Amino acid sequence: MTRCFKTTKAEVALALAGLTPVDLVAKELVVLQYYHGILRGRMEELRDGCAWSPHLAFVRQLMLEAGVELGGSFERRLVDWELPYPPERKPLDITLGRKEEWAEELIQPRPGVGVVYTDGSKKESGVGAAFVAQDPEGQNVGQGLFKLPDYCSNYQAEAVAQREGVIWTKEVGHPGVQNWVIASDGGAVLASMKGQRRMTSLVGEVVREAGEGHSFVYVPGHRGHAGNEMADALAKEATVSGRRVEVEIPRAYTRRQCRDRSWQLWSQEWEALEDGTGMDGGGAKVYLQFMPTLGCLRDKVWRGKAGGRRVLQLLSGHCNVGGYLASVKKQESGSCGYCGLEEEDVHHYLLRCPRWYMQRLEMDDLIVRGDPRSSLGNMFRELERLARYVKRTGRLDF
Repeated sequence: MTRCFKTTKAEVALALAGLTPVDLVAKELVVLQYYHGILRGRMEELRDGCAWSPHLAFVRQLMLEAGVELGGSFERRLVDWELPYPPERKPLDITLGRKEEWAEELIQPRPGVGVVYTDGSKKESGVGAAFVAQDPEGQNVGQGLFKLPDYCSNYQAEAVAQREGVIWTKEVGHPGVQNWVIASDGGAVLASMKGQRRMTSLVGEVVREAGEGHSFVYVPGHRGHAGNEMADALAKEATVSGRRVEVEIPRAYTRRQCRDRSWQLWSQEWEALEDGTGMDGGGAKVYLQFMPTLGCLRDKVWRGKAGGRRVLQLLSGHCNVGGYLASVKKQESGSCGYCGLEEEDVHHYLLRCPRWYMQRLEMDDLIVRGDPRSSLGNMFRELERLARYVKRTGRLDF
């Protein structure tokens, strides 16, 4: 079993519910697992065209459509066996803080101590990282500008700036400076380095490059500190004219591509169902009876917090009711095992089965007698109440 990176509950639930076409769900999960799980060793198959694997072919086509060259690798978190044994890990001198309270005294001029200010920037013009080094008197003695691929995140830009700043102090440095303070407003990167857990390979490079003469401190941005402001200006300049550096394709980018591609394909299916040209004209699609538009589904379910996995399965019709289980050959008959009056489908479970009469009372005002479609539409607008009904019956948990 491969591991998928943590995503929102709604996204996981929708995938489990089968609300998107079955083949798309399977392939999308492979995308997520491949980029961020233990399947990274299959990079060569991905580059070579994946003729033998429809799943990897889908991954490859998805990235090519997004303009991503597959010559590089994908961002992932380092696993424990790639790090030194905990007692042997190199301790780093990292001072964190908040915008309201931080260790400002650590960047004040001191004999033998230089300060390297770092910053990253993600703009419409691109992604850049930069550092500026100052000697103990506060004079600028070095700088570096680096342009990252446009798909990179600001988090990655902050990490690149810190890595390149540390490397500069080791390879170039300045006479009379024995210790360097790396000052950054990238608090998330610093926090990851301090705990040395859940680090990406890029952040791991910063940790490996840092030596005994390096310390790190959080400096809030845009607070009037000349070095920090200069690093910020250089990072913006680097989005256009910095030296090109290659960085792993970030998790956030691949996740966004998967989501956008899913919605694009689902929108096409939805339009075909609405005009009656797709599949069976939409007659068997339960979710079309719950929600009027795809945008409504996106706002209330995908991006919303109401309901849960069971509710989302119910909206799709792919849930633990007799009719669906019989259709996928999980049981012989689709009739209701509680009342035996008719086939147990979503309508029967929600509107008619006498077994759940007491649990249904809370939704009685939502039910329009003789009009199942209006009833389901009303329930969709009251997802919290629908979720309580599902939880109280426990029918979908079996």
